[in-house]
Amino acid sequence: MFLNQEEKQQISQVIRDVESKTAGELVAVIARASDDYLYIPLLWAATISLLVPGIFYYLAVGLGWGQACPDWGWRLPCDFSDLYIVQLSLFMLLALLFRWQPVKMLLVPHSVKQRRGNRHAYMQFHEQGLDKTNARNGILIFVSIAEHYVEILADQAICEKIDHSQWQQIVDNFVKKIKSRQVVEGFIETINACGDSLAEHFPDQINDADLLSDHLIEID
Repeated sequence: MFLNQEEKQQISQVIRDVESKTAGELVAVIARASDDYLYIPLLWAATISLLVPGIFYYLAVGLGWGQACPDWGWRLPCDFSDLYIVQLSLFMLLALLFRWQPVKMLLVPHSVKQRRGNRHAYMQFHEQGLDKTNARNGILIFVSIAEHYVEILADQAICEKIDHSQWQQIVDNFVKKIKSRQVVEGFIETINACGDSLAEHFPDQINDADLLSDHLIEID
């Protein structure tokens, strides 16, 4: 995946170190993407391809390029069959090009990426059992690389003592790390920052059982 074994072990060790100082349950999840966005390449390719007839009409009629050039001997493909081939070829080419992940993610609206990331974070919060702890003191650090999305979700007991705005600065710093490709450093800083807040309000307790995963969870 995108993190090697040594990096994953490093992050997992930080989680264990933090949980040894607090009764809070911390889970870290990293996903390659929060959606496959399969419709994006087709939508953009179709939209651009639909403009082809209007472009050729403008070139042929508006600019008078419909006649064969006396020097070059070529003519714009303005009849139906040629225009259809050009339009279909362009659609297929763009659909393939826009499937390339870096290009595809540039075409996805920011608001869509945020909604997909948020939905995925809440799904993981429940799938990882953070809503089932007896003390309601679970916290999720969720990262979706493709969207440069970071979310910190805390259960009821934590929300009652720690305001959500306190997490926002941590999230903003982590997003900057992801954009600069410092994912491991971002995880370590974020886990330690969350751990400091948890230790203040939820100090470690004797015989406190570790109920949830203390290693980095990857979702491909």
